[in-house]
Amino acid sequence: VLHIRDKSQTIHLNTRDKPDYVSVFFHTDESTTIFDKSFEVPTIQLDTELLEIPAMEHSAEFSLPSGTLGSMVNQLKQFGDIVHIECTEDHIQMISESEEYGKMKTSIPIEDLEEYTIDEGGIVRSSFGIKTIHNVCAFQKVGKTFQLGISNEYPMKLQIMMENDATLVFYVAPRMNE
Repeated sequence: VLHIRDKSQTIHLNTRDKPDYVSVFFHTDESTTIFDKSFEVPTIQLDTELLEIPAMEHSAEFSLPSGTLGSMVNQLKQFGDIVHIECTEDHIQMISESEEYGKMKTSIPIEDLEEYTIDEGGIVRSSFGIKTIHNVCAFQKVGKTFQLGISNEYPMKLQIMMENDATLVFYVAPRMNE
């Protein structure tokens, strides 16, 4: 449903009218070629305990425009199933490779980032399933910025910054070396 939204449309969510459904409405006043859309999505009942995510301090944190991250991940996905991320005080690199398709390495210039923090003298190296990150990037239309938190010890945090201080947070577990 969120993938259908145009960037000029606002999102309205409602559960009051039909408690077993989430009503989603996309609206814009800015265009005569983009039309309002509405959806009703059934809710589900889960009979499991909710997991609580403990507070984590990531060794490296940075922000990227949603479209930029989505485009990079889409390109990296062409070269393999795993993305290796390395963060140092000097650089951020993302690498994807396979025997069949070769290797792609992209470097993100630190000076081009709005925000970048890393533990002093720190080096973060972690690998993730690129398909999972690609699926998270499908939510890029709901916010302009992704904030990433990466650590050698914890899952990667992908936080989408939306309007009115709303956020959507995903955690992606690292790939374990065999």
